[in-house]
Amino acid sequence: MTVIGSQGPSGTSAAAATRSMMKAYLDEIVAGPRGEFAEYFTDDVVMQIVGTDHEGRGRAAVEGMIRYFQEQAFDARPEIRCLLVDGNRAAIDADFVGQHIGEFAGRAATGKRFRVPFMLFYEVADTRIKSLRISNLLDELLRQLDG
Repeated sequence: MTVIGSQGPSGTSAAAATRSMMKAYLDEIVAGPRGEFAEYFTDDVVMQIVGTDHEGRGRAAVEGMIRYFQEQAFDARPEIRCLLVDGNRAAIDADFVGQHIGEFAGRAATGKRFRVPFMLFYEVADTRIKSLRISNLLDELLRQLDG
């Protein structure tokens, strides 16, 4: 994974703390079912899937959304190409890679394998993730499942 971050004097310590936390969090996310990633969220974390009304609020709800995508609807993980960090913000460029194993968006499990590029944007407070916004995921994922 490539890691890019700001090096300016005013953002160096915030960026370093965010970068360190994000790397640890992403290690847990890619660990699959044994990953303990919820500890990296604030209590009032919000996760949004851009372009939809899908949203989770609170640590348990956001963990549940992520586990649904990675373990229930799909057997899938993100393959992270790049982590960008700027102060208390971060973004990843990744592929969501896996197999459709459970109901998703009204579609029964197809067994189809997929690879979908996406972006995920984070806001961080006190070295905890307070918001996640997933972009460019659903349209291509549904296209591959239906194709």
